[in-house]
Order: sequence, then C-alpha cells, then structure tokens
Amino acid sequence: MTLLPADRSANLVIWAVVWAAVLVWAVVTIRSPLLPTFVDLVRFVCRFWLLRWALLAFWIWLGWHLLVRTTA
Repeated sequence: MTLLPADRSANLVIWAVVWAAVLVWAVVTIRSPLLPTFVDLVRFVCRFWLLRWALLAFWIWLGWHLLVRTTA
C-alpha cells in the first residue's frame, strides 16, 4: 500500500527550493573566494574512501526517496 499525494504540487515546491538553493550557492561561491564551491566539496569528500561510500549511500537514499517513492 502506497500513500501517494493526490496533488504533486508539494513535490514541485520542494524541487524548486532545492534548485534555488543550488543556484544561490553557486552564485555566492563564485563571488566569494572564501567559500568552497560544490566541486571543491566533492573533491574533498572523494579524497577519503569512507566519505565516498557515505556520499554514495546518501545519493542512493536521496534518489529512492525523491524518485522511486513518488512515482505511481
């Protein structure tokens, strides 16, 4: 039994907020040399094998909750 919302407007709002946050982060880090960019953060995480596995587990978890569970 799946409990899907009848209206997907909440999902669209969440995606809009996520993409707006990514865009704001990109603009802020381009203009400020003190803050790390997204690429810098990924490079730091990929240096350590445990953080790579944690990032992969988070990516799988996020994909499951955002994509698989919301499809009818």
